[in-house]
Amino acid sequence: MQYYNNPYYSEGYKLKPWFALTEEERSFITFQAYKNRVLSSDEVKGYLRTVRFVNASNLIFPIIAFPILKRTAFRLFANQIYFKSNVAASYGIQGTVLGLSWLAWINFSPLYTSLVDQREDLLKTVEKRIGFKLLSFNDVLPRWLTIKEIHRQMQEKYNERNSVFTGYLYAHEENAEPLIDPKSLPKKIREKITK
Repeated sequence: MQYYNNPYYSEGYKLKPWFALTEEERSFITFQAYKNRVLSSDEVKGYLRTVRFVNASNLIFPIIAFPILKRTAFRLFANQIYFKSNVAASYGIQGTVLGLSWLAWINFSPLYTSLVDQREDLLKTVEKRIGFKLLSFNDVLPRWLTIKEIHRQMQEKYNERNSVFTGYLYAHEENAEPLIDPKSLPKKIREKITK
């Protein structure tokens, strides 16, 4: 990655270390960074709120868009294009237009672009803190993992760290798990650590 030939390097442009990664891989890196306490809950809070807004807007969009399309676009083209055929064909065309507009909303909505920008900011923060090691968080990404599942796991981890049971059932924000399992160490060293 660091040996990639960047033709704009002499002009001061540099490629981000994650430029070739998919959205799932970028989201997985942010989740792993939060899980390993590179990112704090305060930094992830706005990102998770935007995720909830995006999911809600994607579900609500057809309910809001259909009446608007019915009063505007469908009424304008009613006599010209598709209502000259039978009723089933006109409903099929309306459903297709609604489906295409829903697909456009999912991929190009302002909320979604805000989500992508916030994820990029989180990745930049991780890069400032640990450098190119952020790519190591992507080593064991299961290929069946989707963005929705990664966001769900991230929200679950956030709820654990900021719930009423923090300190009783879950570790505090500043506490970290040991980097090495003490049981894997030799007995003499283990006794020195635990004493």
